[in-house]
Amino acid sequence: MPRFLFLFCVLLSVLPVSAQSTGGKSPEIVVAEAMEKFLPGFKFNKRLAIGEQLDHVLLFQKDADILIVGWTEGPNGTVAIPANRMVFDLYDSNGNSMGQTQVANNAVYLPLTKSPVFLVPTARNPLLEIAAAASRVPPSIQVKGPAVVPLSMSFTNVLDEPFLLSLDGGTKMQALKPGQTYTINKELDVGRQAEPFPVVIGANGFDQRIIVNVMNPIGISLSPDVGGALVLNFLNPSGEAFRAKAELRLMSDPPADPLKFDVAMSRGEKTMDYQIPLASDQDIPYAMQVVLLETLGEGMEKRRIVLAESPLTQFLSAGNFNAVNDNGNLTEYQAKATAGSTLSMSAGAPEEGLPTVRKGGMKLLYQFKQAGGAVAVNPLADGFRIIEAKPVALGMWVYGDGSGLIPSVVILDSQGRKVICRGEPITWQGWNYVRFELNQPMVGPLLLDSLFQIENNAHPSYGQLYLNDPTWIYEVNRPALAE
Repeated sequence: MPRFLFLFCVLLSVLPVSAQSTGGKSPEIVVAEAMEKFLPGFKFNKRLAIGEQLDHVLLFQKDADILIVGWTEGPNGTVAIPANRMVFDLYDSNGNSMGQTQVANNAVYLPLTKSPVFLVPTARNPLLEIAAAASRVPPSIQVKGPAVVPLSMSFTNVLDEPFLLSLDGGTKMQALKPGQTYTINKELDVGRQAEPFPVVIGANGFDQRIIVNVMNPIGISLSPDVGGALVLNFLNPSGEAFRAKAELRLMSDPPADPLKFDVAMSRGEKTMDYQIPLASDQDIPYAMQVVLLETLGEGMEKRRIVLAESPLTQFLSAGNFNAVNDNGNLTEYQAKATAGSTLSMSAGAPEEGLPTVRKGGMKLLYQFKQAGGAVAVNPLADGFRIIEAKPVALGMWVYGDGSGLIPSVVILDSQGRKVICRGEPITWQGWNYVRFELNQPMVGPLLLDSLFQIENNAHPSYGQLYLNDPTWIYEVNRPALAE
């Protein structure tokens, strides 16, 4: 085993995985500093965008020597790295040989685990030399949108013979003479996206990933329809004014024409609720997405870009309070209370009515005779206990009494664990829409154990609450197209 590789493997074996992958620095910097300290002259070359975003595939170079280091922060797996046909040696982080691997289908396969794995070619590999000679792009950029951002990456033929550069997924080819350089240029349309997003640039399977961080984002979320209107929630933390064309796109089959409307926020305005009247007060049976569009450029250069977008969102009912017996008691739910606490429930509504009339309302009378304790509403019917797939949240209207009690929903996962998803303390009076985020680790399939639970961490108390329209919220972040 080459001495430089043995020393490097021993060094990494004493670093915990968390230090290798995070430690306040990117994995590239942590490993590059270790190489610089213990192996002078061996330099970090670049990180390749191979595999998933949590996979780390790094090139290191010292003169003509090139090696690959790989690990993952995600699930263990295998990635394919373009390479010329030859044999590679594999070593683990303790310097132990993991055998050899042969290039197949123009790629060498590297297993990724939480500990670094080292891939060493047994001879010069022209493809890896081309990859090492390519320019390195920044791992991330900050952009104030909307803007058109130029990106570039250069490939130089460092071989003694012509080299064929494969572009755009193999649809274009570019021949390079020895010593010749070709620069890939692309323009990136950046709006005011709420989440950082990756952009990939490269050729011959040697891509690099750039994370784009927008400095003035616009966040959009959807709330279930209320009284025949869909509510859009806008978050504009920078307070910059904007005016945009908006589209509500339904993922129906066959596709429906989008609902188009104008949206604007004034300078200094950071939050806004916008209601879209609907033709029916029935639930929308499709996933939907709101897209803001803006036009950049003039004349022949004019084009539309996506300024911002909501997650792809769908709502499914999580309960119905219309089924009652002759005494007005709800038949599909039961009340539970810890010692020293009581809870009674019935169908009902406050004098001002319900946000969503067709779903019915639930009236809760609670009493805590001492500090501590909890009361809960548990579903009885499987139709309301079984949770389809993995929602991101459960939302419902809660008529508060200003008591300061802590509301929550309780999820039962397949491991038998009860996961409590809490909301903000009930400090409001009247109707307020509450969203309980299901952001804790859970193993599906999932069951709803308690539709609504309140905990008393203070003093003895009693009061009255109302619930309306519990809804599962499903969201998927999916980039939208301008057209």
